[in-house]
Amino acid sequence: MVGLRKAWKGPFLFATVGVFQTRGFPVKNAFFKAFLGLCCGLSLGLHADDWGVQIKAAVAAQKQGDLKGAETKLLKALYETQRYGADDPRAAYTLDYLGTLYQQMGNPGDSLRVFAQASKAFDASRGPHSEEALASCKRLAEALEKADQWPDAEPQRRRLLEEAKQAPGHDPMALAQAEADLGLNLDAQKKWDEAMPLYDDALQLRSTGLGEMSAPVAEILNDQGRVWLLKGDAKKAEGLIRKAAAIDEKVLGPSDPALADDYERLAAVLHKAGKDQAAQAAQDRADAISAAAEEASQGPRPHAQHLPAPPEDKP
Repeated sequence: MVGLRKAWKGPFLFATVGVFQTRGFPVKNAFFKAFLGLCCGLSLGLHADDWGVQIKAAVAAQKQGDLKGAETKLLKALYETQRYGADDPRAAYTLDYLGTLYQQMGNPGDSLRVFAQASKAFDASRGPHSEEALASCKRLAEALEKADQWPDAEPQRRRLLEEAKQAPGHDPMALAQAEADLGLNLDAQKKWDEAMPLYDDALQLRSTGLGEMSAPVAEILNDQGRVWLLKGDAKKAEGLIRKAAAIDEKVLGPSDPALADDYERLAAVLHKAGKDQAAQAAQDRADAISAAAEEASQGPRPHAQHLPAPPEDKP
Protein backbone atom coordinates (compact mmCIF):
# COMPACT_ATOMS: atom_id res chain seq x y z
CA MET A 1 0.00 0.00 0.00
CA VAL A 2 1.82 -3.53 -2.73
CA GLY A 3 3.90 -0.73 -4.10
CA LEU A 4 2.84 1.53 -6.93
CA ARG A 5 5.13 4.30 -5.75
CA LYS A 6 8.23 2.15 -5.32
CA ALA A 7 10.51 1.76 -8.33
CA TRP A 8 9.03 0.76 -11.69
CA LYS A 9 10.72 -2.28 -13.17
CA GLY A 10 10.23 -4.77 -15.97
CA PRO A 11 7.34 -3.90 -18.27
CA PHE A 12 6.35 -0.96 -16.04
CA LEU A 13 3.53 -2.78 -14.36
CA PHE A 14 2.64 -1.89 -10.82
CA ALA A 15 5.27 -3.20 -8.42
CA THR A 16 4.17 -5.45 -5.61
CA VAL A 17 6.67 -4.63 -2.91
CA GLY A 18 7.44 -1.90 -0.54
CA VAL A 19 5.49 1.30 -0.74
CA PHE A 20 2.63 0.78 1.63
CA GLN A 21 5.02 -0.20 4.41
CA THR A 22 5.71 3.53 4.54
CA ARG A 23 2.03 4.32 5.18
CA GLY A 24 2.06 2.82 8.67
CA PHE A 25 0.33 -0.48 9.20
CA PRO A 26 1.27 -0.81 12.90
CA VAL A 27 -1.04 1.03 15.28
CA LYS A 28 0.30 4.52 15.77
CA ASN A 29 1.79 5.37 19.16
CA ALA A 30 -0.81 7.97 20.06
CA PHE A 31 -3.66 5.66 19.13
CA PHE A 32 -2.11 2.76 21.04
CA LYS A 33 -1.55 4.90 24.13
CA ALA A 34 -5.16 6.03 24.03
CA PHE A 35 -6.21 2.42 23.65
CA LEU A 36 -4.18 1.33 26.68
CA GLY A 37 -5.57 4.26 28.63
CA LEU A 38 -9.08 3.11 27.79
CA CYS A 39 -8.15 -0.39 28.91
CA CYS A 40 -7.04 0.90 32.28
CA GLY A 41 -9.94 3.31 32.69
CA LEU A 42 -12.73 0.94 31.72
CA SER A 43 -11.35 -1.99 33.65
CA LEU A 44 -11.44 -0.26 37.02
CA GLY A 45 -13.76 -2.01 39.41
CA LEU A 46 -14.45 -5.02 37.19
CA HIS A 47 -13.68 -8.66 37.92
CA ALA A 48 -10.27 -10.23 37.49
CA ASP A 49 -11.35 -12.10 34.33
CA ASP A 50 -12.81 -9.05 32.62
CA TRP A 51 -12.04 -7.37 29.30
CA GLY A 52 -9.30 -5.10 30.62
CA VAL A 53 -7.34 -7.95 32.18
CA GLN A 54 -7.49 -9.95 28.95
CA ILE A 55 -6.29 -6.96 26.93
CA LYS A 56 -3.34 -6.37 29.26
CA ALA A 57 -2.47 -10.06 29.05
CA ALA A 58 -2.58 -9.85 25.24
CA VAL A 59 -0.22 -6.88 25.26
CA ALA A 60 2.20 -8.75 27.52
CA ALA A 61 2.08 -11.87 25.33
CA GLN A 62 2.66 -9.82 22.19
CA LYS A 63 5.70 -8.10 23.74
CA GLN A 64 7.13 -11.54 24.57
CA GLY A 65 6.63 -12.69 20.97
CA ASP A 66 3.79 -15.07 21.85
CA LEU A 67 1.45 -13.96 19.09
CA LYS A 68 -0.78 -17.01 19.31
CA GLY A 69 -1.17 -16.42 23.03
CA ALA A 70 -2.00 -12.78 22.37
CA GLU A 71 -4.65 -13.87 19.87
CA THR A 72 -6.23 -16.18 22.46
CA LYS A 73 -6.38 -13.36 25.01
CA LEU A 74 -7.90 -10.96 22.50
CA LEU A 75 -10.58 -13.44 21.50
CA LYS A 76 -11.46 -13.82 25.17
CA ALA A 77 -11.56 -10.04 25.51
CA LEU A 78 -13.81 -9.85 22.47
CA TYR A 79 -16.18 -12.34 24.06
CA GLU A 80 -16.28 -10.15 27.18
CA THR A 81 -17.41 -7.14 25.13
CA GLN A 82 -20.75 -8.78 24.33
CA ARG A 83 -22.16 -7.67 27.67
CA TYR A 84 -21.46 -3.97 27.05
CA GLY A 85 -23.63 -3.27 23.98
CA ALA A 86 -23.01 -1.72 20.58
CA ASP A 87 -22.57 1.79 21.96
CA ASP A 88 -19.52 0.74 23.99
CA PRO A 89 -16.17 1.13 22.15
CA ARG A 90 -14.45 -1.87 23.72
CA ALA A 91 -15.42 -4.24 20.90
CA ALA A 92 -14.11 -1.78 18.30
CA TYR A 93 -10.76 -1.33 20.04
CA THR A 94 -10.42 -5.09 20.53
CA LEU A 95 -11.17 -5.83 16.88
CA ASP A 96 -8.76 -3.14 15.75
CA TYR A 97 -5.99 -4.58 17.92
CA LEU A 98 -6.80 -8.09 16.72
CA GLY A 99 -6.62 -6.99 13.07
CA THR A 100 -3.19 -5.47 13.65
CA LEU A 101 -2.07 -8.66 15.40
CA TYR A 102 -3.23 -10.76 12.44
CA GLN A 103 -1.14 -8.55 10.17
CA GLN A 104 1.87 -9.20 12.38
CA MET A 105 1.11 -12.94 12.26
CA GLY A 106 0.95 -12.85 8.45
CA ASN A 107 -2.77 -13.65 8.23
CA PRO A 108 -4.08 -11.08 5.72
CA GLY A 109 -7.48 -12.74 5.29
CA ASP A 110 -8.25 -12.66 9.00
CA SER A 111 -6.84 -9.15 9.23
CA LEU A 112 -9.15 -7.83 6.50
CA ARG A 113 -12.20 -9.51 8.02
CA VAL A 114 -11.50 -8.12 11.48
CA PHE A 115 -10.59 -4.61 10.28
CA ALA A 116 -13.93 -4.46 8.44
CA GLN A 117 -15.72 -5.42 11.67
CA ALA A 118 -13.67 -2.86 13.62
CA SER A 119 -14.62 -0.09 11.18
CA LYS A 120 -18.33 -0.82 11.60
CA ALA A 121 -17.92 -1.03 15.38
CA PHE A 122 -16.18 2.36 15.56
CA ASP A 123 -18.92 3.91 13.41
CA ALA A 124 -21.53 2.56 15.83
CA SER A 125 -19.76 3.35 19.10
CA ARG A 126 -17.82 6.54 18.35
CA GLY A 127 -19.75 7.91 15.38
CA PRO A 128 -18.84 7.79 11.66
CA HIS A 129 -17.13 11.20 11.76
CA SER A 130 -15.01 10.49 14.83
CA GLU A 131 -11.23 10.39 14.73
CA GLU A 132 -11.27 6.73 15.75
CA ALA A 133 -13.74 5.76 13.01
CA LEU A 134 -11.74 7.54 10.31
CA ALA A 135 -8.46 6.04 11.50
CA SER A 136 -10.07 2.61 11.39
CA CYS A 137 -11.44 3.29 7.90
CA LYS A 138 -7.94 4.23 6.75
CA ARG A 139 -6.41 1.05 8.20
CA LEU A 140 -9.04 -1.01 6.39
CA ALA A 141 -8.27 0.78 3.11
CA GLU A 142 -4.54 0.23 3.56
CA ALA A 143 -5.01 -3.46 4.34
CA LEU A 144 -7.24 -3.95 1.29
CA GLU A 145 -4.75 -2.20 -0.96
CA LYS A 146 -1.86 -4.19 0.47
CA ALA A 147 -3.82 -7.31 -0.54
CA ASP A 148 -4.27 -5.82 -4.06
CA GLN A 149 -8.02 -5.47 -3.47
CA TRP A 150 -8.06 -1.96 -4.88
CA PRO A 151 -11.73 -1.83 -5.94
CA ASP A 152 -12.82 -2.90 -2.45
CA ALA A 153 -10.72 -0.11 -0.93
CA GLU A 154 -12.14 2.58 -3.22
CA PRO A 155 -15.26 3.31 -1.09
CA GLN A 156 -13.04 3.76 1.97
CA ARG A 157 -10.79 6.19 0.09
CA ARG A 158 -13.78 8.15 -1.20
CA ARG A 159 -15.19 8.37 2.31
CA LEU A 160 -11.87 9.68 3.66
CA LEU A 161 -11.71 12.30 0.93
CA GLU A 162 -15.24 13.53 1.66
CA GLU A 163 -14.41 13.73 5.35
CA ALA A 164 -11.26 15.74 4.57
CA LYS A 165 -13.31 18.17 2.48
CA GLN A 166 -15.86 18.66 5.26
CA ALA A 167 -13.43 18.73 8.19
CA PRO A 168 -13.45 21.90 10.31
CA GLY A 169 -10.67 24.19 9.16
CA HIS A 170 -10.19 22.33 5.86
CA ASP A 171 -6.55 21.37 6.39
CA PRO A 172 -5.08 21.66 2.87
CA MET A 173 -2.39 19.05 3.49
CA ALA A 174 -4.87 16.51 4.84
CA LEU A 175 -7.06 17.17 1.79
CA ALA A 176 -4.07 16.77 -0.54
CA GLN A 177 -3.18 13.44 1.10
CA ALA A 178 -6.73 12.15 0.76
CA GLU A 179 -6.82 13.19 -2.90
CA ALA A 180 -3.45 11.56 -3.57
CA ASP A 181 -4.54 8.35 -1.82
CA LEU A 182 -7.76 8.09 -3.83
CA GLY A 183 -5.83 8.99 -6.97
CA LEU A 184 -3.39 6.15 -6.31
CA ASN A 185 -6.28 3.75 -5.75
CA LEU A 186 -7.93 4.70 -9.05
CA ASP A 187 -4.53 4.67 -10.74
CA ALA A 188 -4.05 1.04 -9.66
CA GLN A 189 -7.42 0.20 -11.21
CA LYS A 190 -6.32 1.88 -14.48
CA LYS A 191 -8.98 4.56 -13.99
CA TRP A 192 -6.45 7.15 -15.11
CA ASP A 193 -8.93 9.76 -16.32
CA GLU A 194 -10.34 9.86 -12.78
CA ALA A 195 -6.97 9.67 -11.06
CA MET A 196 -5.25 12.54 -12.90
CA PRO A 197 -7.55 15.38 -11.71
CA LEU A 198 -7.01 14.18 -8.14
CA TYR A 199 -3.25 14.17 -8.65
CA ASP A 200 -3.49 17.66 -10.18
CA ASP A 201 -5.43 19.01 -7.19
CA ALA A 202 -3.06 17.35 -4.70
CA LEU A 203 -0.07 18.79 -6.55
CA GLN A 204 -1.56 22.30 -6.47
CA LEU A 205 -2.32 22.08 -2.76
CA ARG A 206 1.12 20.75 -1.89
CA SER A 207 2.92 23.25 -4.12
CA THR A 208 1.01 26.11 -2.49
CA GLY A 209 1.32 24.87 1.07
CA LEU A 210 4.81 23.37 1.06
CA GLY A 211 6.50 25.03 -1.89
CA GLU A 212 7.38 23.44 -5.20
CA MET A 213 10.73 22.18 -3.88
CA SER A 214 9.36 19.58 -1.46
CA ALA A 215 9.39 15.78 -1.34
CA PRO A 216 5.56 15.47 -1.26
CA VAL A 217 5.42 17.47 -4.50
CA ALA A 218 7.99 15.10 -6.05
CA GLU A 219 5.84 12.14 -5.00
CA ILE A 220 2.87 13.47 -6.97
CA LEU A 221 5.05 14.26 -9.99
CA ASN A 222 6.20 10.65 -9.96
CA ASP A 223 2.59 9.46 -9.78
CA GLN A 224 1.67 11.65 -12.74
CA GLY A 225 4.71 10.44 -14.66
CA ARG A 226 3.71 6.83 -14.14
CA VAL A 227 0.21 7.51 -15.48
CA TRP A 228 1.52 9.22 -18.61
CA LEU A 229 3.90 6.33 -19.19
CA LEU A 230 1.11 3.78 -18.88
CA LYS A 231 -1.03 5.90 -21.22
CA GLY A 232 1.78 5.73 -23.78
CA ASP A 233 3.31 9.21 -23.53
CA ALA A 234 6.92 8.53 -22.52
CA LYS A 235 8.00 12.12 -23.27
CA LYS A 236 5.62 13.64 -20.71
CA ALA A 237 6.49 10.90 -18.24
CA GLU A 238 10.22 11.58 -18.60
CA GLY A 239 9.79 15.32 -17.99
CA LEU A 240 7.78 14.79 -14.81
CA ILE A 241 10.13 12.16 -13.41
CA ARG A 242 13.24 14.24 -14.14
CA LYS A 243 11.59 17.15 -12.31
CA ALA A 244 10.78 14.89 -9.35
CA ALA A 245 14.38 13.63 -9.25
CA ALA A 246 15.73 17.20 -9.30
CA ILE A 247 13.48 18.14 -6.37
CA ASP A 248 14.40 15.07 -4.33
CA GLU A 249 18.12 15.57 -4.94
CA LYS A 250 17.95 19.18 -3.75
CA VAL A 251 15.63 18.53 -0.80
CA LEU A 252 16.72 15.08 0.38
CA GLY A 253 20.34 15.04 -0.77
CA PRO A 254 22.28 13.14 -3.44
CA SER A 255 22.43 9.84 -1.53
CA ASP A 256 18.86 9.50 -0.28
CA PRO A 257 17.14 6.17 -1.10
CA ALA A 258 14.15 8.07 -2.51
CA LEU A 259 16.45 9.51 -5.17
CA ALA A 260 17.50 5.99 -6.13
CA ASP A 261 13.83 5.18 -6.67
CA ASP A 262 13.51 8.27 -8.88
CA TYR A 263 16.38 7.14 -11.08
CA GLU A 264 14.98 3.63 -11.34
CA ARG A 265 11.73 5.15 -12.58
CA LEU A 266 13.67 7.32 -15.00
CA ALA A 267 15.54 4.25 -16.28
CA ALA A 268 12.22 2.51 -16.91
CA VAL A 269 10.86 5.47 -18.87
CA LEU A 270 14.03 5.89 -20.94
CA HIS A 271 14.08 2.19 -21.75
CA LYS A 272 10.45 2.37 -22.83
CA ALA A 273 11.34 5.29 -25.09
CA GLY A 274 14.15 3.28 -26.68
CA LYS A 275 16.91 5.37 -25.06
CA ASP A 276 18.84 2.36 -23.83
CA GLN A 277 22.16 4.09 -23.18
CA ALA A 278 20.55 6.83 -21.09
CA ALA A 279 18.41 4.19 -19.36
CA GLN A 280 21.51 2.25 -18.34
CA ALA A 281 23.15 5.43 -17.05
CA ALA A 282 20.05 6.17 -14.95
CA GLN A 283 20.06 2.62 -13.56
CA ASP A 284 23.77 2.92 -12.72
CA ARG A 285 23.02 6.14 -10.89
CA ALA A 286 20.22 4.43 -8.93
CA ASP A 287 22.46 1.50 -8.01
CA ALA A 288 25.25 3.82 -6.85
CA ILE A 289 22.88 5.85 -4.67
CA SER A 290 21.47 2.66 -3.13
CA ALA A 291 24.95 1.34 -2.40
CA ALA A 292 26.03 4.64 -0.85
CA ALA A 293 22.88 4.79 1.31
CA GLU A 294 23.42 1.22 2.49
CA GLU A 295 27.03 1.90 3.44
CA ALA A 296 26.06 5.13 5.17
CA SER A 297 23.58 3.22 7.31
CA GLN A 298 26.43 0.97 8.47
CA GLY A 299 28.67 3.85 9.51
CA PRO A 300 30.74 6.67 7.97
CA ARG A 301 33.08 5.91 5.06
CA PRO A 302 36.76 6.88 5.35
CA HIS A 303 36.55 8.62 1.95
CA ALA A 304 33.79 10.45 0.15
CA GLN A 305 31.61 8.47 -2.20
CA HIS A 306 31.58 9.83 -5.74
CA LEU A 307 28.36 9.08 -7.55
CA PRO A 308 27.98 8.96 -11.32
CA ALA A 309 26.63 12.10 -12.92
CA PRO A 310 22.92 12.15 -13.84
CA PRO A 311 22.31 10.70 -17.31
CA GLU A 312 22.18 12.97 -20.32
CA ASP A 313 18.92 13.15 -22.24
CA LYS A 314 20.19 11.67 -25.52
CA PRO A 315 17.95 10.18 -28.20
